[in-house]
Amino acid sequence: MQMPTLPSRDTLREAFDTAVRRINELRGSAVDLTTAFYAQIGNSVFEAGYSALGDFCNAEVGTEAPTRLHVVSAPVGGGKTSFSMALMVAVTKLAEASPAAPYGCLFLVDQMDKADQMYRDLEKQMPGKVAVWTTDHDVKCKQPTKVLKPAARFAVGDLSRYPVAIVTHNFFMGKRGSIARNVTRDGHTFQRALTVVDERPEEVTVFDVELSAAQAVRELIEKDTDHADHIGPHIGALVDFMHDKSFTKASLDKPTTTAPWVFDQSLRWFTTPAAHDYVRHNKASESVGAVFGFAKALVNGYAFVNRAVGSSCRFVGYETNLLLDPGMMLLDATADIDGVSQLCSWRTHAAVPQARYDNLSIVHVPPHTKSRLSSYLTSAKNRRAYVDWMLETIKQNMKPGERGLVVCKLALFKNEDVPAWPKGDQRFSHKETYTQDYGWKLDGRLLCSTHWGTGVGVNSWRDADVVFLFDEYHLPRRTIIATAQGLQQHKSSEGALAKMNTINTKAHAVDALSEGHLLRWTKQMALRGRGRCFDAHGHCGKQKLVMSGSLKRLLANKGCIFPGAQVVTSGQQKHDDRQTHADALLKILSMAALPNPLGTGVISQLMKVEWRGVWKNLKNNSQLQQAIAGLGWTYVSQKGRGGSCFKRTVVGLSVAA
Repeated sequence: MQMPTLPSRDTLREAFDTAVRRINELRGSAVDLTTAFYAQIGNSVFEAGYSALGDFCNAEVGTEAPTRLHVVSAPVGGGKTSFSMALMVAVTKLAEASPAAPYGCLFLVDQMDKADQMYRDLEKQMPGKVAVWTTDHDVKCKQPTKVLKPAARFAVGDLSRYPVAIVTHNFFMGKRGSIARNVTRDGHTFQRALTVVDERPEEVTVFDVELSAAQAVRELIEKDTDHADHIGPHIGALVDFMHDKSFTKASLDKPTTTAPWVFDQSLRWFTTPAAHDYVRHNKASESVGAVFGFAKALVNGYAFVNRAVGSSCRFVGYETNLLLDPGMMLLDATADIDGVSQLCSWRTHAAVPQARYDNLSIVHVPPHTKSRLSSYLTSAKNRRAYVDWMLETIKQNMKPGERGLVVCKLALFKNEDVPAWPKGDQRFSHKETYTQDYGWKLDGRLLCSTHWGTGVGVNSWRDADVVFLFDEYHLPRRTIIATAQGLQQHKSSEGALAKMNTINTKAHAVDALSEGHLLRWTKQMALRGRGRCFDAHGHCGKQKLVMSGSLKRLLANKGCIFPGAQVVTSGQQKHDDRQTHADALLKILSMAALPNPLGTGVISQLMKVEWRGVWKNLKNNSQLQQAIAGLGWTYVSQKGRGGSCFKRTVVGLSVAA
């Protein structure tokens, strides 16, 4: 078999440009990929792909090359997927003309319906050269669950016979992933040259369980006559370990906390193929997978225990699933802000153009409650009050006849509180993760809905005039810690976790990932509507964004997540004696008709505190400093007549009428 040779940049570029023009022809009046802004994104995708192909070719001939993932973080809706499709068409056509060219492309998606759409689009470009496989596309599937009318049917073994294959992240990272990785040509089977990953995959699996879950799994196994005798002792040893650890007083317990952890050696069974097979045959039970996953992580040294005040112990394990094969590129609009690249040196970012969001008007509304929603929404009374507030917020910020997308907590879906769907209408069953048509009607307003944790990459709401983000997508700190450890491939006795004394100990890796997670989800979901549509100059479509998350975080990061957007605060801000000095200061600086300069004496009177003590505690708060700049102010420290003051730099924020 001939070793692959990287084609010349010009040759591949010519084939790429031809494919782009062909995609434009098939789209008709849709987005023109050849305009200035989109063409720059096309350049980014091409350069990242060409570098990835170079890595693959070097690895195949034995040349030492760095292990890296090429990342294209072009804006949401910027055509990354379309350009990657053109790249795969170009690679395939060159390989058909030259046996020496790199051969085989793989496209990874996070959702089955996206796999179906990608197949439809690529099949138009390369009839008979593309295969797709998900459980819904399997030739034996009789009742699809996500894609009701699959574009095609394939057996999983068919994938290697096609130059281009499309599968999900989960399949690729699973036990049968090699079936998708490999391609057969002229009787020889080898790895595909180019793998395009659409949206960030779950690179770390976190197992978060309680003792009660392990006890429930033990009871399940004890009732299973086929496995009770064989598996019973192993699950029993796990329950004993977890029971002993449940009495720890520390908020964070790990192998290096005191004496090294000691566990029964029979727990090593959880690392065996037999344990994996048992989980696979019981995949309907989430508890089995989580408990067995924690046990395996524990044995391998990737586990810790967290006891929150007033809560039971949480047993946390993590497993790394990094995608680092030569020839890989990632398409993720928020990879530049998600905090992952700060931890993963193997990520290489392609230069991308910056979009402008001058047509995005942002309205920040005060949250309904400062209580933690995970606890607050457990009460039916509280959920009703929260939904009433949501409905009122929607009415105040959206006109009849407009289309809107509502993003809120999953608990409101599970309890059928949101949206106010027509009773008996199966299209809007609470079992669906989101609705893609505007079936929720509110006094003439047409609404769709989804919950935090899903919807990234969905294009179905691109005609939404208004997007509502109620709260933010917070994850438990223990989950962030486990993810940070997994991304850096650190055991619980290594890295940031090894230096942490409590669950809330400051740690750069954990804090960066926590902040990045919040920013990623805010930007991704905020731009599901018209804001994801750009003109030839990179200016977004006209859209309104209404959000109730952290105002400080929004203002501190507005310049990097929504450059050019204008922020307005709702005039319904309530006085709250519990608000911090930082929040109080931002509230004052966002008021209308303030003098310029604004003396600190005025601020001191409004805050009813002495300014000197306030600023001493706030001046080193970097996020606050960024938020003040986002409001269009700068602090000037001076002595003498007039004293210190804030001066206007630009008009950044106003108060809503």
